[in-house]
Amino acid sequence: MKKFSLWIVSLLSGVIIITAASPLFAADIVPVGGSAVNAYADPAQPINTLYDKIYTVITYVAGALALIFITYNGIQYISSGGDAGKAKTARANIINTIIGIAIIGAAYFIIRLAETIGNTVFNRVV
Repeated sequence: MKKFSLWIVSLLSGVIIITAASPLFAADIVPVGGSAVNAYADPAQPINTLYDKIYTVITYVAGALALIFITYNGIQYISSGGDAGKAKTARANIINTIIGIAIIGAAYFIIRLAETIGNTVFNRVV
């Protein structure tokens, strides 16, 4: 189990690094016969794009892990064989996973609300 956890952490770290670094190392767009065009007119746009990518990766990873946890604990619940302690533990883990999914969903709306309020206060259009 320890090796599996280390493998998962390594995989997730690699995905986050690759996904987050791609906009940072992107070159300016240079049309044929023209000069470089800055794709970001707003100075905060690259940071917002980076945050969006990081949040997207974290959300996908959390969703995948939640699916794995629910499946694993569902199997534990089914195979508890009448043992009330195992069934109670598996059921509690399933409920905790569902609560975690709800928190991730609420975080998305809180981030978007803060972004909308911030853009309204500073008169920026997204």
